[in-house]
Amino acid sequence: MAMKKQRVLALVDENLVPPDDAKGHDVVNAPWKMEFDVVHTLREKGHEVLPVGVGSELGVIRKAIQEFQPTIAFN
Repeated sequence: MAMKKQRVLALVDENLVPPDDAKGHDVVNAPWKMEFDVVHTLREKGHEVLPVGVGSELGVIRKAIQEFQPTIAFN
């Protein structure tokens, strides 16, 4: 049974937002390796993913929810 495709809001530390493409990056030693792996895997599974960097200003979450309208948030 196939899983329904989701619009995933991936909340990550503002300093660990992964690049969309890992070409030219040392992913194995990158501080954002875990975040990249999660986002990349979700995209491979066919989900639409928006990584959002979050720090002390939480308004970015509200803005992302309003604009992206995710079906789920992943932290």
